[in-house]
Amino acid sequence: MSGTEYKKITLLDLISLAIGTKSSNSIFTALGSVCHSYVAKIADYIATEFDYTIDCIANSFTVTLPSPTGVKGRIYNIKNSGTGINKNFKYINII
Repeated sequence: MSGTEYKKITLLDLISLAIGTKSSNSIFTALGSVCHSYVAKIADYIATEFDYTIDCIANSFTVTLPSPTGVKGRIYNIKNSGTGINKNFKYINII
């Protein structure tokens, strides 16, 4: 992400966060759609903290996930929409 500076916000003692509504029955509620990042890949790729959906659109290759240390609860959506044989997809739950 060269040329772009990202700032992280940490909310302490958060009971719930509601966007677009005044009430929430969860830790996070968004009234409306939520946009996640999307990348399409055709060769070996190392996922980053900015990834959510990684679409394998061609060939057979490896998507490497980052170390789970310090990223409890992170979710990656890895999709095989291409013609390659990517059989080694596993659901990973970092707890």
